Amino acid sequence: MWIGPHQFFFENRRFLGEHAVWSNQNYDEAKWNRSPKSAKEFYGQTRLIRRVIRALAEHSLRSELTASLLLIGEGMISDDLAFRLMRFWSAAEALYAPSEDKTSMKKIISRLTFASKSDRWLDNMKLERCEHLRNMYVHRGSNESDDTSLVQHLRELLLHQIYYYLWQGQDIESHADLLMMVDLPADEGPLERRKLAINRRLNIARSGRHRI
Repeated sequence: MWIGPHQFFFENRRFLGEHAVWSNQNYDEAKWNRSPKSAKEFYGQTRLIRRVIRALAEHSLRSELTASLLLIGEGMISDDLAFRLMRFWSAAEALYAPSEDKTSMKKIISRLTFASKSDRWLDNMKLERCEHLRNMYVHRGSNESDDTSLVQHLRELLLHQIYYYLWQGQDIESHADLLMMVDLPADEGPLERRKLAINRRLNIARSGRHRI
């Protein structure tokens, strides 16, 4: 959500007075006018915004989802491609790279594409390019080309997964459980063999025999 020049605070539909007016020191009129939004259009989204906030507050992954959404939001309000890329990649790290682990870029890309099907190779190629651009900016302080579409692809891929976890992932009990799921093999064959091995191991734990 873009923040305008002033914020007015209300309580129970009552304006709290002039002392409850906040001025946005980072307001940029040119950026604000680039994508004007009417108050009526914004109010039409308030119910959805409340649903998102309520779902986040009750979600087992609220820390990771909130951190990712905030970083994506910071990137979306900038017209600097390198800044957007850095924020979107940081959002991917917030979701798929726990701070206590040394997660490789290859592992982050694998987790970002865990649900991709026939076009997984294409998603991998696009994300590897994003990683290259990100490294160029971090280590050399510059971006070698305008790859807006790739940066946009990273954002859309992230948002799709974040919204899925938000609305459909309430049964994922912890961040560790999420990473365990996305790190499983992508193809059904290896997944079925892994499932068989797990069932055999459970049988041994319960009865001492791998077949019951």
